[in-house]
Amino acid sequence: MTSSADNGDRYAAPALGAFAVDPDLSFTPELRRAAALAIADVIGCGLAAVIRNDPVADLVRAWLDAPGPGDTSPVIGMGRRAAAEQAAFANGALCHALDFDDYTLTSWIGHPSVVLVPALLSVVETCEASGLRLLDAYAVGYEVGARLGLVSGSAHYERGWHNTATLGAVASAAAVSRLLGAGSEQATTAIALAASFAGGLRQNFGTDAKPIHAGHAARGGVTAARLAAAGATASSAALDGPVGFIRALGGDSSPDDFKNVVATGNQWDLLNPGLGYKLWPSCAYSHWAISAAQELRRSGLNADQVHHIELRCSRRVPEVCIYETPETGLQGKFSLQYCVARTLLVGSPGLDAFTDEQVRRADIQELGARIKFLADQAFDSNPWGGTLVVIDADGSRMEVTVDDPPGSPGNPPTPEQLRDKFIANVRTTGGPEFTILFDAIMQLAVTDKSGVRNLLAKLAVLPE
Repeated sequence: MTSSADNGDRYAAPALGAFAVDPDLSFTPELRRAAALAIADVIGCGLAAVIRNDPVADLVRAWLDAPGPGDTSPVIGMGRRAAAEQAAFANGALCHALDFDDYTLTSWIGHPSVVLVPALLSVVETCEASGLRLLDAYAVGYEVGARLGLVSGSAHYERGWHNTATLGAVASAAAVSRLLGAGSEQATTAIALAASFAGGLRQNFGTDAKPIHAGHAARGGVTAARLAAAGATASSAALDGPVGFIRALGGDSSPDDFKNVVATGNQWDLLNPGLGYKLWPSCAYSHWAISAAQELRRSGLNADQVHHIELRCSRRVPEVCIYETPETGLQGKFSLQYCVARTLLVGSPGLDAFTDEQVRRADIQELGARIKFLADQAFDSNPWGGTLVVIDADGSRMEVTVDDPPGSPGNPPTPEQLRDKFIANVRTTGGPEFTILFDAIMQLAVTDKSGVRNLLAKLAVLPE
Protein backbone atom coordinates (compact mmCIF):
# COMPACT_ATOMS: atom_id res chain seq x y z
CA MET A 1 0.00 0.00 0.00
CA THR A 2 1.31 3.43 -0.92
CA SER A 3 0.86 6.43 1.31
CA SER A 4 -1.87 8.83 0.29
CA ALA A 5 0.48 11.65 1.30
CA ASP A 6 2.71 10.70 -1.63
CA ASN A 7 0.18 12.01 -4.18
CA GLY A 8 1.02 8.93 -6.23
CA ASP A 9 0.27 10.27 -9.71
CA ARG A 10 3.18 12.71 -9.37
CA TYR A 11 5.86 10.09 -8.78
CA ALA A 12 7.51 7.35 -10.78
CA ALA A 13 7.33 4.47 -8.31
CA PRO A 14 3.53 4.01 -8.42
CA ALA A 15 3.58 4.16 -12.23
CA LEU A 16 6.33 1.57 -12.43
CA GLY A 17 4.55 -0.62 -9.89
CA ALA A 18 1.36 -0.49 -11.91
CA PHE A 19 3.28 -1.35 -15.06
CA ALA A 20 4.95 -4.32 -13.41
CA VAL A 21 1.65 -6.01 -12.53
CA ASP A 22 -0.47 -4.80 -15.47
CA PRO A 23 -2.45 -7.87 -16.69
CA ASP A 24 -2.93 -6.33 -20.13
CA LEU A 25 0.74 -6.19 -21.12
CA SER A 26 1.50 -7.96 -24.38
CA PHE A 27 4.30 -10.55 -24.30
CA THR A 28 5.23 -11.43 -27.87
CA PRO A 29 7.15 -14.57 -28.89
CA GLU A 30 10.10 -12.39 -29.86
CA LEU A 31 10.14 -10.74 -26.43
CA ARG A 32 10.06 -14.10 -24.70
CA ARG A 33 12.90 -15.48 -26.81
CA ALA A 34 15.05 -12.49 -25.88
CA ALA A 35 14.27 -13.09 -22.21
CA ALA A 36 15.13 -16.78 -22.51
CA LEU A 37 18.46 -15.95 -24.12
CA ALA A 38 19.35 -13.57 -21.31
CA ILE A 39 18.42 -16.11 -18.64
CA ALA A 40 20.38 -18.87 -20.35
CA ASP A 41 23.41 -16.63 -20.77
CA VAL A 42 23.60 -15.55 -17.17
CA ILE A 43 23.11 -19.09 -15.87
CA GLY A 44 25.88 -20.25 -18.17
CA CYS A 45 28.17 -17.57 -16.78
CA GLY A 46 27.47 -18.76 -13.25
CA LEU A 47 28.08 -22.40 -14.14
CA ALA A 48 31.33 -21.47 -15.82
CA ALA A 49 32.58 -19.74 -12.67
CA VAL A 50 31.89 -22.86 -10.62
CA ILE A 51 33.39 -25.29 -13.14
CA ARG A 52 36.54 -23.16 -13.45
CA ASN A 53 36.89 -22.73 -9.67
CA ASP A 54 36.88 -18.96 -10.00
CA PRO A 55 38.01 -17.24 -6.75
CA VAL A 56 34.51 -15.80 -6.28
CA ALA A 57 33.05 -19.31 -6.43
CA ASP A 58 35.54 -20.39 -3.76
CA LEU A 59 34.57 -17.37 -1.72
CA VAL A 60 30.88 -18.25 -1.92
CA ARG A 61 31.59 -21.84 -0.91
CA ALA A 62 33.60 -20.69 2.10
CA TRP A 63 30.86 -18.30 3.14
CA LEU A 64 28.16 -20.97 2.87
CA ASP A 65 30.29 -23.49 4.78
CA ALA A 66 31.04 -21.14 7.67
CA PRO A 67 29.05 -21.43 10.92
CA GLY A 68 25.77 -19.66 10.45
CA PRO A 69 23.78 -21.27 7.64
CA GLY A 70 20.98 -23.33 9.11
CA ASP A 71 18.61 -22.48 11.91
CA THR A 72 21.24 -21.29 14.39
CA SER A 73 19.97 -17.91 15.52
CA PRO A 74 16.87 -16.97 17.53
CA VAL A 75 14.08 -14.89 16.07
CA ILE A 76 12.82 -12.79 18.95
CA GLY A 77 9.62 -14.07 20.48
CA MET A 78 8.61 -16.30 17.60
CA GLY A 79 9.64 -19.65 19.04
CA ARG A 80 11.96 -20.42 16.15
CA ARG A 81 15.47 -20.04 14.83
CA ALA A 82 16.76 -19.02 11.43
CA ALA A 83 20.00 -18.63 9.52
CA ALA A 84 22.14 -15.78 10.78
CA GLU A 85 21.30 -13.27 8.04
CA GLN A 86 17.62 -14.15 8.16
CA ALA A 87 17.52 -13.76 11.92
CA ALA A 88 19.38 -10.46 11.77
CA PHE A 89 16.88 -9.14 9.26
CA ALA A 90 13.85 -10.43 11.14
CA ASN A 91 15.00 -9.12 14.51
CA GLY A 92 16.02 -5.75 13.11
CA ALA A 93 12.58 -5.28 11.57
CA LEU A 94 10.83 -6.53 14.72
CA CYS A 95 12.83 -4.31 17.05
CA HIS A 96 12.04 -1.18 15.01
CA ALA A 97 8.43 -2.04 14.17
CA LEU A 98 6.91 0.03 16.97
CA ASP A 99 9.40 2.92 16.74
CA PHE A 100 9.78 2.59 20.48
CA ASP A 101 13.52 1.89 20.47
CA ASP A 102 16.47 4.08 21.46
CA TYR A 103 17.87 6.91 19.37
CA THR A 104 20.55 9.54 19.03
CA LEU A 105 19.99 12.89 17.36
CA THR A 106 23.61 14.05 17.43
CA SER A 107 26.10 11.69 15.81
CA TRP A 108 24.05 8.86 14.33
CA ILE A 109 20.81 10.82 13.90
CA GLY A 110 19.15 7.44 14.03
CA HIS A 111 18.55 4.24 15.96
CA PRO A 112 21.75 2.34 16.77
CA SER A 113 20.46 -0.66 18.70
CA VAL A 114 17.96 -1.90 16.12
CA VAL A 115 20.84 -2.70 13.78
CA LEU A 116 23.62 -3.57 16.21
CA VAL A 117 21.77 -5.94 18.53
CA PRO A 118 20.06 -8.07 15.87
CA ALA A 119 23.34 -8.39 13.97
CA LEU A 120 25.24 -9.45 17.07
CA LEU A 121 22.58 -11.84 18.35
CA SER A 122 22.60 -13.64 15.04
CA VAL A 123 26.23 -14.76 15.45
CA VAL A 124 26.98 -14.64 19.17
CA GLU A 125 26.12 -18.28 19.81
CA THR A 126 27.96 -19.77 16.85
CA CYS A 127 31.16 -17.97 17.83
CA GLU A 128 30.71 -19.01 21.49
CA ALA A 129 31.10 -15.47 22.81
CA SER A 130 30.62 -14.46 26.41
CA GLY A 131 28.30 -11.67 27.48
CA LEU A 132 31.30 -9.43 27.97
CA ARG A 133 32.42 -9.89 24.38
CA LEU A 134 28.89 -9.15 23.21
CA LEU A 135 28.79 -5.89 25.15
CA ASP A 136 32.20 -4.82 23.87
CA ALA A 137 31.21 -5.54 20.30
CA TYR A 138 28.08 -3.43 20.71
CA ALA A 139 30.08 -0.49 22.04
CA VAL A 140 32.57 -0.73 19.19
CA GLY A 141 29.84 -0.86 16.58
CA TYR A 142 28.06 2.07 18.18
CA GLU A 143 31.23 4.13 18.10
CA VAL A 144 31.99 3.32 14.47
CA GLY A 145 28.51 4.49 13.53
CA ALA A 146 28.90 7.61 15.67
CA ARG A 147 32.19 8.64 14.10
CA LEU A 148 30.95 8.04 10.60
CA GLY A 149 27.86 10.04 11.50
CA LEU A 150 29.86 12.97 12.83
CA VAL A 151 31.38 13.36 9.38
CA SER A 152 28.47 12.53 7.12
CA GLY A 153 25.41 12.53 9.36
CA SER A 154 23.72 15.92 9.03
CA ALA A 155 24.20 16.53 5.30
CA HIS A 156 23.63 12.86 4.61
CA TYR A 157 20.37 12.84 6.60
CA GLU A 158 19.05 16.08 5.16
CA ARG A 159 19.43 14.76 1.63
CA GLY A 160 16.98 12.03 2.40
CA TRP A 161 19.01 9.09 3.68
CA HIS A 162 17.85 7.13 6.72
CA ASN A 163 20.98 6.98 8.84
CA THR A 164 19.80 3.92 10.76
CA ALA A 165 20.00 1.99 7.52
CA THR A 166 23.13 3.56 6.05
CA LEU A 167 25.42 4.14 9.03
CA GLY A 168 23.86 1.06 10.61
CA ALA A 169 25.09 -1.32 7.95
CA VAL A 170 28.67 -0.15 8.42
CA ALA A 171 28.42 -0.08 12.21
CA SER A 172 26.95 -3.56 12.45
CA ALA A 173 29.69 -4.93 10.18
CA ALA A 174 32.25 -3.49 12.57
CA ALA A 175 30.46 -4.91 15.61
CA VAL A 176 30.12 -8.40 14.16
CA SER A 177 33.75 -8.36 13.02
CA ARG A 178 34.85 -7.71 16.56
CA LEU A 179 32.63 -10.46 17.94
CA LEU A 180 34.02 -12.90 15.38
CA GLY A 181 37.57 -12.05 16.43
CA ALA A 182 38.53 -10.54 13.07
CA GLY A 183 41.88 -8.88 12.48
CA SER A 184 42.27 -5.32 11.28
CA GLU A 185 42.40 -6.13 7.57
CA GLN A 186 39.35 -8.36 7.77
CA ALA A 187 37.36 -5.76 9.73
CA THR A 188 38.37 -3.09 7.21
CA THR A 189 37.06 -5.27 4.41
CA ALA A 190 33.81 -5.89 6.26
CA ILE A 191 33.27 -2.16 6.76
CA ALA A 192 34.07 -1.43 3.12
CA LEU A 193 31.69 -4.12 1.92
CA ALA A 194 28.94 -2.84 4.21
CA ALA A 195 29.35 0.65 2.76
CA SER A 196 28.14 -0.84 -0.52
CA PHE A 197 25.12 -2.38 1.23
CA ALA A 198 24.00 0.92 2.80
CA GLY A 199 20.58 2.20 1.80
CA GLY A 200 17.27 3.48 3.13
CA LEU A 201 15.17 6.57 2.33
CA ARG A 202 13.44 8.92 4.76
CA GLN A 203 10.58 9.29 2.29
CA ASN A 204 9.48 5.86 3.49
CA PHE A 205 9.00 7.01 7.09
CA GLY A 206 5.54 6.19 8.35
CA THR A 207 5.39 2.91 6.42
CA ASP A 208 6.57 -0.67 6.90
CA ALA A 209 9.69 0.22 4.95
CA LYS A 210 11.20 2.05 7.93
CA PRO A 211 11.60 -0.99 10.21
CA ILE A 212 12.56 -3.05 7.19
CA HIS A 213 15.47 -0.61 6.77
CA ALA A 214 16.76 -1.71 10.17
CA GLY A 215 16.54 -5.38 9.27
CA HIS A 216 18.27 -4.75 5.97
CA ALA A 217 21.15 -2.93 7.68
CA ALA A 218 21.59 -5.63 10.33
CA ARG A 219 21.60 -8.34 7.69
CA GLY A 220 24.04 -6.33 5.58
CA GLY A 221 26.45 -6.01 8.46
CA VAL A 222 26.39 -9.75 9.14
CA THR A 223 26.82 -10.59 5.46
CA ALA A 224 29.71 -8.16 5.10
CA ALA A 225 31.51 -9.52 8.15
CA ARG A 226 31.08 -13.13 7.04
CA LEU A 227 32.17 -12.40 3.48
CA ALA A 228 35.27 -10.66 4.81
CA ALA A 229 35.98 -13.68 7.01
CA ALA A 230 35.67 -15.89 3.94
CA GLY A 231 38.31 -13.86 2.10
CA ALA A 232 36.40 -11.25 0.09
CA THR A 233 38.13 -8.05 -0.99
CA ALA A 234 36.89 -4.46 -0.99
CA SER A 235 38.38 -1.00 -1.40
CA SER A 236 39.95 0.61 1.63
CA ALA A 237 38.73 3.93 0.20
CA ALA A 238 35.09 2.80 0.30
CA LEU A 239 34.15 5.35 2.96
CA ASP A 240 36.16 8.46 2.17
CA GLY A 241 37.45 7.99 -1.38
CA PRO A 242 36.53 10.31 -4.25
CA VAL A 243 33.43 8.23 -5.00
CA GLY A 244 33.09 6.56 -1.61
CA PHE A 245 30.28 6.50 0.95
CA ILE A 246 30.61 10.09 2.18
CA ARG A 247 30.79 11.76 -1.22
CA ALA A 248 28.29 9.47 -2.94
CA LEU A 249 25.64 9.54 -0.21
CA GLY A 250 25.65 13.22 0.57
CA GLY A 251 28.33 14.04 3.11
CA ASP A 252 30.36 17.15 2.45
CA SER A 253 33.37 16.63 4.69
CA SER A 254 36.88 16.17 3.40
CA PRO A 255 38.94 12.99 3.86
CA ASP A 256 41.05 14.92 6.37
CA ASP A 257 37.96 15.70 8.43
CA PHE A 258 37.11 12.02 8.49
CA LYS A 259 40.63 11.03 9.54
CA ASN A 260 40.51 13.55 12.38
CA VAL A 261 37.24 12.14 13.67
CA VAL A 262 38.46 8.56 13.45
CA ALA A 263 41.60 9.51 15.36
CA THR A 264 39.74 10.94 18.37
CA GLY A 265 40.97 8.07 20.52
CA ASN A 266 39.21 6.33 23.39
CA GLN A 267 36.13 8.54 23.49
CA TRP A 268 32.75 6.86 23.63
CA ASP A 269 29.72 8.53 22.10
CA LEU A 270 27.62 5.94 23.91
CA LEU A 271 28.57 7.65 27.17
CA ASN A 272 28.71 11.28 26.06
CA PRO A 273 26.26 12.49 24.88
CA GLY A 274 24.73 9.03 25.15
CA LEU A 275 21.52 7.47 23.94
CA GLY A 276 17.99 8.73 24.14
CA TYR A 277 15.30 6.29 25.25
CA LYS A 278 11.72 6.61 24.12
CA LEU A 279 8.96 6.87 26.68
CA TRP A 280 6.39 7.26 23.88
CA PRO A 281 6.33 5.09 20.73
CA SER A 282 6.61 7.86 18.17
CA CYS A 283 9.34 9.73 16.31
CA ALA A 284 11.87 11.20 18.74
CA TYR A 285 11.34 14.65 17.20
CA SER A 286 7.76 14.56 18.53
CA HIS A 287 8.68 14.06 22.17
CA TRP A 288 9.27 17.67 23.12
CA ALA A 289 5.80 18.51 21.81
CA ILE A 290 4.17 15.60 23.66
CA SER A 291 5.90 16.70 26.86
CA ALA A 292 4.75 20.30 26.39
CA ALA A 293 1.19 19.18 25.62
CA GLN A 294 1.21 17.02 28.76
CA GLU A 295 2.09 20.06 30.84
CA LEU A 296 -0.68 22.14 29.27
CA ARG A 297 -3.22 19.35 29.78
CA ARG A 298 -2.25 19.09 33.45
CA SER A 299 -2.71 22.86 33.79
CA GLY A 300 -6.37 22.49 32.80
CA LEU A 301 -6.24 23.67 29.18
CA ASN A 302 -9.67 23.49 27.53
CA ALA A 303 -9.14 22.26 23.97
CA ASP A 304 -12.55 23.66 22.95
CA GLN A 305 -11.22 27.19 23.52
CA VAL A 306 -8.13 26.72 21.32
CA HIS A 307 -8.07 28.91 18.23
CA HIS A 308 -4.77 27.53 16.94
CA ILE A 309 -1.47 26.07 18.13
CA GLU A 310 2.03 26.95 16.96
CA LEU A 311 4.90 24.47 17.09
CA ARG A 312 8.08 26.55 17.16
CA CYS A 313 10.99 24.23 16.46
CA SER A 314 13.90 23.39 14.19
CA ARG A 315 13.16 23.28 10.48
CA ARG A 316 14.28 19.64 10.57
CA VAL A 317 11.23 18.55 12.56
CA PRO A 318 8.59 19.01 9.81
CA GLU A 319 11.04 17.49 7.32
CA VAL A 320 10.90 14.28 9.36
CA CYS A 321 7.39 14.42 10.84
CA ILE A 322 5.81 14.77 7.42
CA TYR A 323 2.18 13.81 8.02
CA GLU A 324 -0.04 16.79 8.84
CA THR A 325 -3.21 14.71 8.56
CA PRO A 326 -2.20 11.10 9.13
CA GLU A 327 -4.46 8.28 7.99
CA THR A 328 -2.70 5.28 9.54
CA GLY A 329 -1.20 4.47 12.89
CA LEU A 330 2.27 4.36 11.36
CA GLN A 331 1.81 7.83 9.88
CA GLY A 332 0.63 9.06 13.26
CA LYS A 333 4.05 8.32 14.70
CA PHE A 334 5.43 10.93 12.30
CA SER A 335 2.76 13.58 12.88
CA LEU A 336 3.23 16.23 15.54
CA GLN A 337 -0.30 17.39 14.77
CA TYR A 338 -1.63 14.00 15.84
CA CYS A 339 0.70 13.55 18.82
CA VAL A 340 -0.11 16.99 20.25
CA ALA A 341 -3.86 16.80 19.61
CA ARG A 342 -4.03 13.29 21.07
CA THR A 343 -2.13 14.34 24.19
CA LEU A 344 -4.28 17.43 24.77
CA LEU A 345 -7.55 15.55 24.31
CA VAL A 346 -6.80 12.10 25.71
CA GLY A 347 -3.40 12.06 27.40
CA SER A 348 0.10 11.08 26.34
CA PRO A 349 0.15 8.41 23.63
CA GLY A 350 0.96 4.79 24.44
CA LEU A 351 1.15 1.86 22.08
CA ASP A 352 -2.64 1.74 21.75
CA ALA A 353 -2.71 5.33 20.46
CA PHE A 354 -1.11 4.46 17.14
CA THR A 355 -3.86 2.52 15.43
CA ASP A 356 -5.67 3.53 12.26
CA GLU A 357 -8.89 3.96 14.23
CA GLN A 358 -7.34 6.28 16.81
CA VAL A 359 -5.52 8.39 14.25
CA ARG A 360 -8.77 8.93 12.34
CA ARG A 361 -10.78 10.13 15.34
CA ALA A 362 -12.75 13.17 14.23
CA ASP A 363 -12.07 15.24 17.37
CA ILE A 364 -8.31 14.65 17.13
CA GLN A 365 -8.19 15.43 13.42
CA GLU A 366 -10.23 18.61 13.94
CA LEU A 367 -7.83 19.89 16.59
CA GLY A 368 -4.83 18.71 14.58
CA ALA A 369 -5.95 20.85 11.65
CA ARG A 370 -5.39 23.91 13.88
CA ILE A 371 -1.75 23.00 14.63
CA LYS A 372 0.98 24.53 12.48
CA PHE A 373 4.78 24.49 12.37
CA LEU A 374 6.83 27.67 12.64
CA ALA A 375 10.57 27.36 12.02
CA ASP A 376 12.57 28.84 14.89
CA GLN A 377 16.31 29.21 14.39
CA ALA A 378 16.79 29.11 18.15
CA PHE A 379 16.22 25.35 17.95
CA ASP A 380 18.38 24.56 14.93
CA SER A 381 21.16 23.44 17.25
CA ASN A 382 18.66 21.55 19.42
CA PRO A 383 16.20 19.83 17.07
CA TRP A 384 14.80 17.65 19.86
CA GLY A 385 13.44 20.75 21.68
CA GLY A 386 10.82 23.38 20.91
CA THR A 387 8.12 25.74 22.14
CA LEU A 388 4.42 24.93 21.97
CA VAL A 389 2.22 28.05 21.85
CA VAL A 390 -1.55 27.90 22.33
CA ILE A 391 -3.64 30.89 21.21
CA ASP A 392 -7.20 30.84 22.55
CA ALA A 393 -10.24 32.28 20.83
CA ASP A 394 -10.02 35.41 23.01
CA GLY A 395 -6.40 36.00 21.93
CA SER A 396 -4.80 34.86 25.19
CA ARG A 397 -1.62 32.79 24.93
CA MET A 398 -0.06 29.92 26.81
CA GLU A 399 3.32 28.53 25.93
CA VAL A 400 5.65 25.81 27.13
CA THR A 401 9.28 25.35 26.08
CA VAL A 402 10.93 21.95 26.35
CA ASP A 403 14.67 21.77 25.70
CA ASP A 404 15.27 18.19 26.87
CA PRO A 405 12.20 15.96 26.68
CA PRO A 406 11.88 13.01 29.06
CA GLY A 407 14.07 10.14 27.93
CA SER A 408 16.52 12.29 25.96
CA PRO A 409 20.26 12.31 26.79
CA GLY A 410 19.79 15.59 28.66
CA ASN A 411 16.88 14.19 30.69
CA PRO A 412 17.58 10.47 30.85
CA PRO A 413 15.29 7.87 32.37
CA THR A 414 16.38 5.86 35.37
CA PRO A 415 17.18 2.15 35.00
CA GLU A 416 14.03 1.47 37.00
CA GLN A 417 11.95 3.39 34.46
CA LEU A 418 13.47 1.40 31.63
CA ARG A 419 12.81 -1.86 33.45
CA ASP A 420 9.19 -0.81 33.91
CA LYS A 421 8.97 0.00 30.19
CA PHE A 422 10.48 -3.38 29.31
CA ILE A 423 8.05 -5.28 31.54
CA ALA A 424 5.09 -3.30 30.21
CA ASN A 425 6.14 -4.11 26.67
CA VAL A 426 6.62 -7.83 27.21
CA ARG A 427 3.44 -8.17 29.21
CA THR A 428 1.65 -6.86 26.16
CA THR A 429 3.40 -9.18 23.71
CA GLY A 430 4.48 -12.26 25.65
CA GLY A 431 4.16 -14.45 28.70
CA PRO A 432 5.56 -13.95 32.21
CA GLU A 433 8.78 -15.73 31.24
CA PHE A 434 9.78 -12.61 29.32
CA THR A 435 9.79 -10.39 32.41
CA ILE A 436 13.04 -11.94 33.68
CA LEU A 437 14.93 -11.04 30.51
CA PHE A 438 15.69 -7.45 31.49
CA ASP A 439 17.60 -8.54 34.59
CA ALA A 440 19.38 -11.29 32.67
CA ILE A 441 20.52 -8.82 30.00
CA MET A 442 21.74 -6.42 32.65
CA GLN A 443 23.97 -9.24 33.93
CA LEU A 444 25.68 -9.83 30.57
CA ALA A 445 29.00 -8.44 31.82
CA VAL A 446 29.35 -11.47 34.09
CA THR A 447 27.63 -13.99 31.83
CA ASP A 448 29.70 -16.78 30.29
CA LYS A 449 29.00 -18.36 26.93
CA SER A 450 26.61 -20.93 28.38
CA GLY A 451 24.69 -18.12 30.01
CA VAL A 452 24.48 -16.35 26.68
CA ARG A 453 23.08 -19.54 25.13
CA ASN A 454 20.46 -19.70 27.86
CA LEU A 455 19.52 -16.08 27.22
CA LEU A 456 19.17 -16.74 23.50
CA ALA A 457 16.95 -19.73 24.24
CA LYS A 458 14.68 -17.46 26.26
CA LEU A 459 14.61 -14.92 23.46
CA ALA A 460 13.30 -17.57 21.09
CA VAL A 461 10.48 -18.68 23.41
CA LEU A 462 7.06 -18.54 21.79
CA PRO A 463 4.87 -15.99 23.63
CA GLU A 464 1.95 -17.47 25.59
